[in-house]
Amino acid sequence: MAELKFKSPLWRRLFALLCLLLLAGFFAGTRPVKAVSPDIVISQVYGGGGNSGATYTHDFIELFNRGTTAVSISGWSVQYASTTGTNWSRTNLSGTLQPGQYYLIQQAQGTGGTTSLPTPDAIGTIAMSATAGKVVLLNTIATIPAGTSCPSGATVVDLVGYGSGTNCFEGAGPTGTLSNTTDAIRINNGCTDTDNNAADFTVSTPNPRNTASPLAPCAVATNPSGVGAANPDPVTAGNSTLLTVAVTPGTNPTSTGLAVSADLSTIGGPAAQAFFDNGTNGDVTPGDNIFSFLATVSTGTAAGAKSLPATISDAQARTGSAAIGLTVQAANPCTQSYTPIYAIQGSGLSAAITGNVTT
Repeated sequence: MAELKFKSPLWRRLFALLCLLLLAGFFAGTRPVKAVSPDIVISQVYGGGGNSGATYTHDFIELFNRGTTAVSISGWSVQYASTTGTNWSRTNLSGTLQPGQYYLIQQAQGTGGTTSLPTPDAIGTIAMSATAGKVVLLNTIATIPAGTSCPSGATVVDLVGYGSGTNCFEGAGPTGTLSNTTDAIRINNGCTDTDNNAADFTVSTPNPRNTASPLAPCAVATNPSGVGAANPDPVTAGNSTLLTVAVTPGTNPTSTGLAVSADLSTIGGPAAQAFFDNGTNGDVTPGDNIFSFLATVSTGTAAGAKSLPATISDAQARTGSAAIGLTVQAANPCTQSYTPIYAIQGSGLSAAITGNVTT
C-alpha cells in the first residue's frame, strides 16, 4: 500500500478528524449497555402476534415489578426499533405496579391468530418484528431522538435486545431469535436481572400477564453473615489462638466466592488478615464455610477484652460483618516455662543441652 503523505496542516487535521469519525462509527455498532432496573423490568417481548401459526392476535410487551415497593410508571414509555434501526416508536404508560405485579402492553394486530390477549393495561400500535428487534423502557415520554441506535443515560430503566443481528442489548448479547410462536421471557417469573439479555431471558411459548394476574413477589436477597469465635479464649499474650468465622451465605441468589478478612491490629496482627476455608492456617475442614486463622497474640498486647471486626464478602458484591470476641491475659513470669539446672547440666561430664564437656 502506498504511504499517505499530507504536507498541509489543514489536510492533516482533516485526516485525523476522519479517523475519529470512522472509529466512532465502529464503536457505535453492536454494543452492550447496562440499564439501572432495581424494580421495574421488561419481562416479556412478543412480536409474532397475528402472524401465520400464531395463537395470539397481537404483539405485546410485558413489564414486571421485581422490587419490594410499589412504583408509579405514569409518565413512562416503552419504545421500539428494528435490529439496527435508529427510528423509535413509542407507547405511553400510566398506573402503579405493586411488588410482584405484571403489566401488559398490547401492540399491533396481525391478520391471523385465534386468541385475544388478556385485558391490556396499555395499548399501542407498534408493529414489532417477530424475530429480532429492541425494546426500551424509559421513565419519560420523550421519544428517543432519531439517529440513536442504542439509547443510554438516566432515563433508560431497562432494555431488551432480542434476536440475532440486534445491535443494542444488555450484557453479553441479545436474547435468542424469536418466531411467530415464541417470545422472549425473563426467567424466574421475571425476578432475575443480571443486566445480561442473553442469560436473563429464555425463548418460550408466549404467556401474557396483566395487572389482574396473580402477584409473584420476588424473594428478598440477603447479605452473607457470620458468627466469630476464638479458641482458646482467654489467651495469654505471646500464645496462639484459633480465630474462626462461621459464615451463613447470602440468599437470592446464594453466595458464591465467599471471603473473610479481619482486623487483628489490636492483638499485633495486620488490619486486613485473610481467613481460610481450605484446610490451612488452622482451618480444620475445607469448604465448610468456617473460615479460620491461627493467630499469635503479640507479647506487647495489653490485657483485656478485645473485639476483632471481620468482613464477609461474596461474588455477588454483597457484604456482611461479624465480631470475634477475645480476652487477652498478660504473661505471668511466675508461670513461664524454665529449664531446670539439672536438665542443663546432666549427670555426666557433658552438659545435657549443649554437649560441652566440664572439667
